[in-house]
Amino acid sequence: MREELDDLQIFLSTRWAILLNLHVEMFRVNNVEDILQVLIVFAVESLELDFALLFPERHMLLRVLPVLVVMATSSEKESESLYKRVKINRLINIFKVSSPLKV
Repeated sequence: MREELDDLQIFLSTRWAILLNLHVEMFRVNNVEDILQVLIVFAVESLELDFALLFPERHMLLRVLPVLVVMATSSEKESESLYKRVKINRLINIFKVSSPLKV
């Protein structure tokens, strides 16, 4: 029973730490495009560290990442800024490796 309570406390404190860090990061950045870029970088780095993700988490990030990229690249200027921060090859590799249709 004590071990389960310890595990629950660790789980809850980790989730709160993530939310707190996201909250701090959102106030640090200036605009929506910056927030989208931070989220894209987080998703890409999380997917590249494959060992740390459970299947539902990986699935969620793979579903959200294309939407974030589309939202962040609505103009040519924003596209250049994003691709400087997140190399396009990283995005290509994530979807190439994650594709169920291996060629």
